[in-house]
Amino acid sequence: MDEDVRQIARRSHILRGRVERDVHEVCRILTELDEELCKPRNSKDLPESLKASLRKHLIDIYWSLKLHLFFHLGKSNADPRLQNVGRLHMVALTDEEMSKLPDQSHATDPGSKLIEIVSMGTADVKQDSLLSL
Repeated sequence: MDEDVRQIARRSHILRGRVERDVHEVCRILTELDEELCKPRNSKDLPESLKASLRKHLIDIYWSLKLHLFFHLGKSNADPRLQNVGRLHMVALTDEEMSKLPDQSHATDPGSKLIEIVSMGTADVKQDSLLSL
């Protein structure tokens, strides 16, 4: 019985470390995405519909990551990397907005949202290529 409890505790510790590491990796990707795709193109180059869709997906990812940290680690506002994501150019959440706790509506898969963003970028590049023909 004691060994079973130790195994559960060890797996729980591993899961906690993995969640935090995964959240930090997604934060890094979002920061790079904001720097590489959003800022240089600025609002002149991005259609309003694409900009609004990007912002929505990035905000959804922010809240999903915050929910993951809160649910698995009990952290609400303690992670500075996540707070930096909330302040990104395309996210632009206020401190008041970021101080709120996530709820069940924020239970989305951040990986799926990233794939949607990549798909939107690919469609945008294809459209630009077709227009230049």
